[in-house]
Amino acid sequence: MFSNDKNIEIIASLGNEIKRYIQLREKQIKLDATLILSQLLAAIALAAVIIILLGAVLLVLTFALSSIVASWVGSEALGYALIALAYALLAALIYFKRNAWIKEPIVRFVSALLVKNDENETNEANEPNQNL
Repeated sequence: MFSNDKNIEIIASLGNEIKRYIQLREKQIKLDATLILSQLLAAIALAAVIIILLGAVLLVLTFALSSIVASWVGSEALGYALIALAYALLAALIYFKRNAWIKEPIVRFVSALLVKNDENETNEANEPNQNL
């Protein structure tokens, strides 16, 4: 009888430990997801601020360049048209190179965030417990 009661206690304790382990893993996954998401959002916010500032600088430089081109060609409208044409060619170049210049770097950045996190988990799992 005593052996059966002890086995039941051990099984109940094991069940509680498994439940606790699952809860801790769930919490770790949530924290990892929060870390990855916050890093991604921080990068997006930084890129947005830089793009807005560079856009403002580019706008002012465009007007200055249009004025210079207008003085060379003798017509303000033609100067603006030439700058617009240059921007259209630049937009076409960016469109044709969008995978190499935009898509692939974003994929590498996001996958680096995910893989870096997975490698940290693997290293932590393979390291011996120092607290023993």
